[in-house]
Amino acid sequence: MKSIDVMVVLGIVLCLLAGVIIGQSFSFEVKLSDLIALTATLITFAFAYFGLKFNNAQYINSITPIIRKYELNNPESYCYILNVHNYSAGAAIDFDVKISLGGIEYSLGAFMHELGVRHGAMSQAYGFPAVLAANGEHEILKLTAKDSVQFWGLQETLRQSELILRFSTIQHLELNERIKLGFK
Repeated sequence: MKSIDVMVVLGIVLCLLAGVIIGQSFSFEVKLSDLIALTATLITFAFAYFGLKFNNAQYINSITPIIRKYELNNPESYCYILNVHNYSAGAAIDFDVKISLGGIEYSLGAFMHELGVRHGAMSQAYGFPAVLAANGEHEILKLTAKDSVQFWGLQETLRQSELILRFSTIQHLELNERIKLGFK
C-alpha cells in the first residue's frame, strides 16, 4: 500500500470506531450526514499528511549548509584573506577544502607550496575546521606578499584558481561546491 492509502484506511477505520464508541448503532445504510462527516475526516487527514511532507522538506532545506566565500584584498598592506561562511542553520560536517589551479587539485598545504614556488617566499597561514558550525565563519587562508609585484602576481594566480569545498549534512547528504577565487 502507498502512504496515502494507509491514511484513507485509517480515516475510514476511525470513522467506524467513532460511530461505535459514541454508542450509535451503526448500520450500513448511508445517510448524507455520514458522507459529509467521512469526507471532512478524509480531507483533514489528507491536509495533515501533505502538511507533514511539506514541513519535512522545509526542515531539510533549513539544515542544509549554505557555504559562501568572502575574500578580503588589501593592496596597501599586500594582504589577501579568504574566509568561508555557513549561512544556514545546519552544520557542514566532514568539511574538506581543496584548491584547483590549472585543472590540478591541491590540498591547502600543497597550494601554499605551489604559490611559494611561483611567487617566492611570503607570509602564509591556512587551515580549515572539521565541522563548519551553523552560521559560522572560518579563515581558510591568509597571504601577505612582500611587495606589490609579488602581490599582483599572486592575484593573477588566484584568478585562475577555484576553491573546492566538500562536506556533508547532518542527514549524511554529501555536497560539493566549486567557487572561483580572486578579484576581476
